Amino acid sequence: MESTLEMPGPVRRRLRVPFRLLESGALATSMLDAELIQRGLMAAQVEEEEEEDDRDDWEKRPPTLAEKLRSYFDHCYPDFTDVHTHPIWCVGELLDYDGNFNKFVTSVDLTKQEGIVFRHVQRMIMLCGEFERACALDADAGPPPSPGGTSCASWPRS
Repeated sequence: MESTLEMPGPVRRRLRVPFRLLESGALATSMLDAELIQRGLMAAQVEEEEEEDDRDDWEKRPPTLAEKLRSYFDHCYPDFTDVHTHPIWCVGELLDYDGNFNKFVTSVDLTKQEGIVFRHVQRMIMLCGEFERACALDADAGPPPSPGGTSCASWPRS
């Protein structure tokens, strides 16, 4: 969800999704990766020999979940061209600092842009609140309209 919120380029580069989080999770491995490979939107993983390469590690990284979802969205809805997404890891990293905003912005050297980061965190909180209300309305509406449809009420809660 965080990738749908706008963030200026210089700040975005400091808030990239860390390598430790690029391993595919349950959603990607069970559905998304296979769907992207089947549609030709992503190449299957092939083990390569270790060789000297001048490319930056960031260029060789696997795609993030946000990038995978974006390519799937672009394939399914090619007419929507004004939707912008950028994979970032801001709120999650803030939570890694136990919510200590000052410690977070100083450690990633964003003290001069702390207003931008704070506004981003606020917008993420509001977006989560909107989804919570939408899921509550969906749960009150009863079962999903189609037998194979998915609603917020049918999602497993953790």
